Amino acid sequence: MGHYWYMYGEILVVVAMVTHLLLCPYTKVEESFNTQAIHDLLYHRMDVAKYDHLEFPGVVPRSFLGPIVIALISAPWAWLLHLLGGHKFIVQYLVRFVLGSFVLAGLLSFTKAVGEKFGQNVKLTFLVICASQFHFIFYMTRPLPNIFALPLVLMALSCWLRQQHIGFVWYAGASIIIFRSELGLYFGVILLVELWTQRLHLFTFLKIVIPAGIFLIVNAVTYICKYRSEVFYKFHLTLIICDLHTRWLNRQKAKVKWLLAVIAAAHILGNVLVTCTFLYISHHNYPGGEAIARLHRLESQNTDVHVHIDVATAQSGVTRFTQLNDNWVYNKTEDLPVAGIDMLSYTHLLCGPIKEQIPTIYYSDTHDVQAVILGFDKIYIDKYKFPFLHIARSPKIWLLKQKNTE
Repeated sequence: MGHYWYMYGEILVVVAMVTHLLLCPYTKVEESFNTQAIHDLLYHRMDVAKYDHLEFPGVVPRSFLGPIVIALISAPWAWLLHLLGGHKFIVQYLVRFVLGSFVLAGLLSFTKAVGEKFGQNVKLTFLVICASQFHFIFYMTRPLPNIFALPLVLMALSCWLRQQHIGFVWYAGASIIIFRSELGLYFGVILLVELWTQRLHLFTFLKIVIPAGIFLIVNAVTYICKYRSEVFYKFHLTLIICDLHTRWLNRQKAKVKWLLAVIAAAHILGNVLVTCTFLYISHHNYPGGEAIARLHRLESQNTDVHVHIDVATAQSGVTRFTQLNDNWVYNKTEDLPVAGIDMLSYTHLLCGPIKEQIPTIYYSDTHDVQAVILGFDKIYIDKYKFPFLHIARSPKIWLLKQKNTE
């Protein structure tokens, strides 16, 4: 029976990941490079001239290796969805699920190593805490550079717990070189600890990690005072909490044991409540994605649509996966004069506030309002209305249609 409980913990993480993905399917600007790259690899393949990256390269260079791997694995399923008549936005769910599966595989490897080193109860508690808290589950399907690196980091940590130093160096080195160079600070410290405690002997160290090991140590010594990493801090903190929570499973009558059990149970319950709140807020925090979806529903029979997507809209949910109609023209040209001749040439506008004013002030003579998309605004307390803590939404994106355009 105990084996099934541990399996249920793994299933719980999968269910939590899929739930977050389904309720928050859109992505924001921080994820746009990798999302657009995956789209272009799937749909434009070798036609590099059509890649979004050429028009919007971003301010820093980024690796294409992560998107290439996700695109290669997703391609057969994307092709099958196309044959079945599925539109592109379903493929965005698909590629995010594939990315989440990589993170999940790394997590399960890590928790298996945790179980081997600290016991199966700690492993189960770790999984429950991961499934119940918001940050990790919400981001594990989001195509950020940190998340592309995370499966490699988790595999490296798994090897570290098992004292498999060759695997540790390979996974750590790949995560540093390909995705996040600052991970050299984190893994460099681990290598220093291994050498200091003689779990890794100097000769073996030199044989395995030259020149990568030297690079890690130099970075660790140089930048240790600047090191910060929220995700990995949470992993170590979670292990400490897991140790406390195993008291619950002991169920001894000592008052201290029961107190620790109550604290651990309250921690899980608090995680769930906070996660539900954040998930509800996040669901309403992608007005750009909601706006372009609304446009497709309202104009589903119209083949002559030339829509301008402003920065606020593009940053809050619009990707090439959301541009569903091949007959339409989607334009994201920036810094066009407000209500100028270029803006007036579009049949539809998706725009946020302009100079802190609603856009209808500038387009009342030329455009009708088709829809106003609400988004998360703030959290407020109303002591007279249960449950007292409330979420306020306000207009974020306006969908405007040129007058006399049919």
